Amino acid sequence: MAPPLVPPGRCGISIRLPAGTRLPTVRDLSGRLPVARVTVHRAYAELQDRGFIGATVGRGTFVTG
Repeated sequence: MAPPLVPPGRCGISIRLPAGTRLPTVRDLSGRLPVARVTVHRAYAELQDRGFIGATVGRGTFVTG
């Protein structure tokens, strides 16, 4: 099992999405949440590094299977 994305003691969001679900853009998500774009970008980068999501220029960011 992979270590948690958020260290213990910090606020995290836990949700399950089916493979193929399109995620909001970094700009859109940061506009919906009280966080900076760089924070969302770093979270997406970490999720992509761990293989949870994939991004394609011009198509978007999607949950992987």
